[in-house]
Formats: sequence, structure tokens, C-alpha cells
Amino acid sequence: MSNTSPAQAPDTAIAVEDAEGLCLSYPVMAPDSQAVLVKANSEITAALVKHLQKFGIQYITPPESERKASASEAAPVARLRSEALFGLPASVVAELSGILDEGLFERDVTKLRDMMLTVGRKMLDPEYREYYAASLGDIMQNLGVKLTEAMTNQKIQGRSTMHLVRSYFEALNGDWSTSVKMLELYSKHSRLADHSVKLTILSMALANHLQFSRREVKEVGALGLMGKLGLMKLAPEILASTAAPTRFEQIEIMKAPQYSTMLLEQLIGLPKKIAAVANQLSERGDGTGYPRGLALRNTSPLARVVSLADCYLSLVAAKPFRPAVQPNAACVFLLQKAAAGVFERRSVAALIELIGCYPPGYLVELSSRQQAVVIAPSTRPGRPLVELTDTGEQLDLSEVDVTILRSVTAADNNEISDWRDIPESLLLELPF
Repeated sequence: MSNTSPAQAPDTAIAVEDAEGLCLSYPVMAPDSQAVLVKANSEITAALVKHLQKFGIQYITPPESERKASASEAAPVARLRSEALFGLPASVVAELSGILDEGLFERDVTKLRDMMLTVGRKMLDPEYREYYAASLGDIMQNLGVKLTEAMTNQKIQGRSTMHLVRSYFEALNGDWSTSVKMLELYSKHSRLADHSVKLTILSMALANHLQFSRREVKEVGALGLMGKLGLMKLAPEILASTAAPTRFEQIEIMKAPQYSTMLLEQLIGLPKKIAAVANQLSERGDGTGYPRGLALRNTSPLARVVSLADCYLSLVAAKPFRPAVQPNAACVFLLQKAAAGVFERRSVAALIELIGCYPPGYLVELSSRQQAVVIAPSTRPGRPLVELTDTGEQLDLSEVDVTILRSVTAADNNEISDWRDIPESLLLELPF
């Protein structure tokens, strides 16, 4: 799909307003990215036309191989169902893909060679410095590919992703570094590694939505990947526990942010700012967080974004000792906490606006007593674009007098559906 002006549109381009009822044999792609906005094999309805227009799409341009085929011969068109992690819009996926392609950490070969002058004797050899500097650029490229795959295809490869992070810092610091050894343990912990990948993507998307600079979006990504490193200093039985943490374990968990800062400060190649902010990821705006009980105004904007994304992911994740919290209930819970000053109000509002209260694919019951599948978020949180299961009709709930009564998916999965049933102790759980 292209969003061209009338003068630029090719003869075979189809104006979106004229696309209702048409069938296409090809997927509709977002401009300047490989993100699929619309898959094949579904009819374009009036609701879908309006939804596409909200994304600024003016024309559907067929690929070169299809331009000789007439519109009447084409197959059914795609639903606007986001395939991206968290149902992220294609525009966000495209922006983050570009940032990840630049690299979360330093890629400049000259700067990397200079860093290596501070590493062991072997690295002082110019030949070694050149070799390792070039290899670090390759590692950053591969890391960007891994994170982009996780974002676009929901292909979470936490362990291999964190292995790349460890390899990068091992080349700069040596395998004798305590921090590198902790990164090695980190890369072997599947649940924590997967959580870190999700946290990185959601935090970067939220920072980008809040119009942080590209540098700050990268810093948020680095915090998502490595900000929990201090957990590796905890006793293995705490990390492996399948029960809710005891009071003693909670006290130990509260030491993790300081461990993280200590370990990250030792890493050559990581900005010192990342290490300092890592100590604030468990702070809460009302002073109930740890380790220092900082008020919201005294915490970094980077920490506010990552801690909010971390809390949301922890809420909606099923734990061995409790079911997952329904996303809609999690959003209400976070709004309540924002009203109490625990989280930043604008960040919570931005999170809900970005990913919606009901994820794509969720089965819901409407006030019309019909069931529908959520297709994509809408301009009004809590009123997504849905498709009725009985007729296939698509409804933009932001434009009709129909609301969601309950989530059938949440009920089937035994998810916590009332925010008042969420225990306060949840904020002291491990995030994975």
C-alpha cells in the first residue's frame, strides 16, 4: 500500500474511498516498511475504509506483478488485523524498525577501537582492535534484526537476543568481567530474557509515542534489555520459585535495582546514564517504590516509561501462582494508579492509546449480545475495530452505540477481569 498524492498515484492505484467491496489478491503493506496492514482473503467493508483513512492512507497501490490484473479478477482483501507485537500500528513498527537498524549501542568503528584501548593487553594489538570493532557492528545489526522480528512477527527469541548483548559487551570488556558473567546467566534465563525483549519493544514504542528523541528511544531500549541485570545476583531459588514471593524474598528483590546499577556501571561501552536510571525502574511516584522511595518528579522520564511498561507486562502475564490480568482490567488498574500518583498520567494515557484495552484477536461480547473478534485499536481506547463472528461485519465501536460487555477470551483463560481483584503485592512480584 502507498500513501501517494493524486498526482503521484499510478494508474492502477485504487482510491481508498472507492475500495469498498473490492477484492485483492495481494497483501496491503504499510508505506516504507514490510509491516502488513491488511492480509489477503477478506472483503473491504465501509468500516475498514474509514479505519484506513484514519491512518492517513489515500491509495492502495498493487505490486508490480499484479498491476496487469483487473480489480474484478482479484481475490478477497485483507482484514486490518495487526500482526505486530501488542497490536502496534504499522507506522510505529516502521519507525522503531529504523531506530533498531541504527543500533541500540555504539556502532561507530573508530569509537569502538578507542574503547578497546581500555581493555586487556590482547586488545592493544591494532589487528585485534580492528577485528573486534568490525564484529561488534555485525552484532548490533543482528540484534536489530532479532528485535525487529520479535516486533513484527511476535517471534520472541529472548535467549539468543540476550546472547548477542552478552557477546557485544564481552568483546569490549573481556570474559573475566563480573558484569559479562551476569549477562551470560541472564541470556540463559528463558523467562527473564523473553520478558526483556517484550519490555524493550513496548518501552521503545511508548517512548516514541511520547515523542522522545531517537537517542532517548534507544536509551529506553537499552534499559528494557539490561535494566533487570541485578536480578542475576539474587539466590537461584528466588528466581526459580513458582510461588508468590515471601516477605524475605521481597526484601531481596528490592535490592536488585542497586545490583543492576553496580553491574552496569562496570560495562565499557554502555552510557553511564543507563546505569544510573536502572536504579529507578522500581520507584513509584507516590514514594512507595524502591530502593529510595523517590517521588515522581525526582525520577528520570526514561525510568517512568520503562517501569510503566514493565508493570503492564507483569500484570498481563500468567504466573504459576496467579492467572493473568485481563488487559482491560490492567488498563483500569494503571489508570487508578496514575490518579493516585503512582505512575505518570500522560504515560498511562499514551500506553492505552498506543495498544488499546483489548488486544487484536480477543473474543468479546458486545452490548448487542453478539460476539466479535477485536481486529485493531481505534481512536477511542476501549472501543476497537471488531468483526462480528456471526455475520463477518466489521464495526468501529468508536462510531456506533455499541460497547463491549466482557471479554470471552479472558473468561475462557480464567484471567482476572476486575481491577479491584488485583493484589497490591503484585508490584513486588518478579516481572516474569
